[in-house]
Amino acid sequence: MNGTIGMRALSALLAVLLVSAGVVSVVSATNNPQAEPHNTTFRLVDNVQPPLFDWSGVEPASPMTGSDLTTIILSEAYVTKQVGLQSPGIVELSLPFSAFGESDCSVEKSPDYLIQVGIAEDDPVMVLTIPDTMFRSLNDDPNRIDLSFPLEYFSHYTDISTYYRQHPENTADNSRFKLSDSDLDAINSLEVNIERDVQPYLSRVRFMADSGNEITYLTGKIRPYYYSNSGARYTIFQEREINLNRFDASGEPLDTIEIVVEYEDALPGVGNIKLYPVVYDEGSLIYPGPDPYIDVSRSSLPHEYNYYVSIGSGSTLGKYEIWLQDTTTEEWLGYYYYDDDSDPSQFIKRSVGSSELFLWDSSTFSFDARTSPIMDEWCRQGSTWNRPADVFSYYDRQYDSYVSTSYSTGSGIIYTHTYCSGSGSS
Repeated sequence: MNGTIGMRALSALLAVLLVSAGVVSVVSATNNPQAEPHNTTFRLVDNVQPPLFDWSGVEPASPMTGSDLTTIILSEAYVTKQVGLQSPGIVELSLPFSAFGESDCSVEKSPDYLIQVGIAEDDPVMVLTIPDTMFRSLNDDPNRIDLSFPLEYFSHYTDISTYYRQHPENTADNSRFKLSDSDLDAINSLEVNIERDVQPYLSRVRFMADSGNEITYLTGKIRPYYYSNSGARYTIFQEREINLNRFDASGEPLDTIEIVVEYEDALPGVGNIKLYPVVYDEGSLIYPGPDPYIDVSRSSLPHEYNYYVSIGSGSTLGKYEIWLQDTTTEEWLGYYYYDDDSDPSQFIKRSVGSSELFLWDSSTFSFDARTSPIMDEWCRQGSTWNRPADVFSYYDRQYDSYVSTSYSTGSGIIYTHTYCSGSGSS
């Protein structure tokens, strides 16, 4: 499957040399993965090739500003009336652009700020600020505002003046760093002989979408919680893996999106933490871009981020989009997309919490990395919103040395917890 990425696809493919087992061949695709036994040990399939990239010279992501964002200011009275019209806790917005004083307007050429007509100075307001890419991707009608979002996406202000004081209008920051074609070419995956050079360890907990559910939008939170470490020649990945609906005959996913927290070893520094998404397209590892990784400050731990994943349909079939947001500052930090232009997946089939450790030969190590929790909070199929625990059911788990995962559910939310700890040498 040959995908393209906006500017140009990063063919970040690991040259994995399988010595004795041979390359796992891809056979006919299916939407029904086979069940696997519990306590399954590590296998070099199921998208476990590590997302190793050379980030040399790449600046971390900076907050979106100005034209990167769309802000919609609405009266609290209007938003209150729109809650729960179709789904509990969901705000249904359906307004012509004239309701914001805009004429000859469309989603593609709307202003950065949309203020509902008729809001008095002392009226309470609800404000929705989302990336412009999300506004264009999720708005159902190009000629009007036609959106639905959970109520918690909106911020409340006692009046519009309070909003203006706290959020002076931003201008576009043209210096915001994005990956160019040459940057993407430079982020080459490392050639790793998994069989010879690396000892991998893997733990997973999986949830499967119940029959008849075709989820195309998933949102939640991921929280790098704690990291202490020393030594060198190891890498830890703790992730939300989102398996899409195409599987091979053995039940392995062909297409996967991952939200990755990478914990680096102590060389050359103290061990940095990075947050970024990756896409696996029939086993090929791809960094989607155009935004770079998010630098997670160790001094800020625990630190939480929102993730939003959209699977295209209709005219956008094959377009996978990911957005990342800092929940503390409410700043939008990253937008990433990948165009799967051959045999794309149509919906999400599994949600997985994973903890992965890769120990290289001659490594010395002492580490304790925890990402907890990773929460799936809302999902959508068509125009219908659901809580993930009402759509996905526990499927199975994998165990291994050094790494572990656990899970729980509550109020319709799926919580997974990922851990990696140990010390020694290899």
